[in-house]
Amino acid sequence: KIAGGQQPFPDGINWLKEAGFSTVIQLRQPSEDISACRQLVERQNMTYKSLEVSAQSLDATLLAALDRDIQAANGRPVFLFDRDGTRTGAIWIAYATRYLTLSETQAREQAARLGYRRENADPAWEQAISRLSNSR
Repeated sequence: KIAGGQQPFPDGINWLKEAGFSTVIQLRQPSEDISACRQLVERQNMTYKSLEVSAQSLDATLLAALDRDIQAANGRPVFLFDRDGTRTGAIWIAYATRYLTLSETQAREQAARLGYRRENADPAWEQAISRLSNSR
């Protein structure tokens, strides 16, 4: 019931609606303009949410906010995205290990399908993931 990836093109928003997604959550940079994406999603009568995410702000509070948004969808599919999959992948590792009780290996395998790879990641994202793993 949770999918993720890179920012969808306008026809991708249409596909999400047709596939039964109810909520789209944009994981954005602090200064990123969200107005165009918000309009596309809301035109499809889906719920649009936006979370400002950086490696420095990735913490238990942010994961709890994400979980509230996911739970508010009442079991209907939710799509998480960012521009290039980096934020989505890093957050997926932290969220899946904390809330879905996946092993870190399983979560990393799934995040790799989103384009996130430890060896290519900014070290700040890996530090954030490690910080959250050690705080459980």
